[in-house]
Amino acid sequence: FVQGTRRLTLSGFGGQGKTYLAIEAGQWLCQTGLFEAVCFIDYASFQGTDAVGLAVSTLATVLEVSLIDDKAATAVLAKKPTLLILDNLETIDKVPLRALLDVAEIWSKTGKCRVLLTTRAPDFQHPAYPTEGSLKHQKLSLEGLNAVDALDYFQRLLKLPSVPSVSRLPQRKVILDLFRQVEFHPLSIGLLGKQLKIRRPAELGLRLEKFIAETPDDPLLASLNLSLDKVDEEAKQWLPRLGVFQGGALEPELLEITELSEEQWQTLRTALETTGLIQAEHLQDVTVPYIRFHPTLAPALKTRIAAEELAQRLARHQERYYQLSGSLYFEDDKNPHQARAIVQ
Repeated sequence: FVQGTRRLTLSGFGGQGKTYLAIEAGQWLCQTGLFEAVCFIDYASFQGTDAVGLAVSTLATVLEVSLIDDKAATAVLAKKPTLLILDNLETIDKVPLRALLDVAEIWSKTGKCRVLLTTRAPDFQHPAYPTEGSLKHQKLSLEGLNAVDALDYFQRLLKLPSVPSVSRLPQRKVILDLFRQVEFHPLSIGLLGKQLKIRRPAELGLRLEKFIAETPDDPLLASLNLSLDKVDEEAKQWLPRLGVFQGGALEPELLEITELSEEQWQTLRTALETTGLIQAEHLQDVTVPYIRFHPTLAPALKTRIAAEELAQRLARHQERYYQLSGSLYFEDDKNPHQARAIVQ
């Protein structure tokens, strides 16, 4: 950014740390004085058609000004050096994405402002964002961990619950061969680490090859399918119902939205906890757990729901969370700490 680059794109598979890297860069560059403000615009759950509108409204909140449109935003940015971080752009449809990239190009050339973008798609197919041969736009493709870091990460995973059920763990070379199949992708290593506690590496390697062949451009999805491989066949039929969630849910909300019985859910919960795909978090003075999902779980399962059922589940999801938000609004007067912990 100090050598003439106005736009920088971080690309890579989901779960490689693009968002965390962008946030850390924004905090550091603001602290060191390169920018007076950092505006983080998250498109991870974006389902609308006005991507520019979201950017303008977020910018207005960050800069504490009233902005009518992108032209008004440009006028304000000319006076205040700002780093705009546009996160998870792969979720935006082609037409609104093109409009956002057009505006982002203008903002990146306004005053001392710059734009940092994250995406899983390596090429925007936009003239202002070429993949090579440009100083104004630079591209950084994130790769997997190196072998030493991957092994160190695996050793740390082994110290976490649960205790390995296999008699002895595989040798270093065998572990690295497995990790190499998923291109040393961090989240994939996390899933494989769980599997290596309960399955033999030879069997694991063969199954992993099968799933990689089915999804050759997505090692994380292959690892996820491998983790779901041992889930009971009956329980697999209930799995897609979890696809409507974003990151997780309080357990009562999850049961209400999925319409799973307590017995069905306990069967599914045990299988998913064993494979590391969900984790129960207990909030202080809150009697029910928050079930946190592995980042890839819900997006992958969402693709397995028929359109009609998905619409029904999403309607139940919206209705239930509308009721919950109302309850928490009134609960905040009596138990603010618990209510706000749930909201967060």
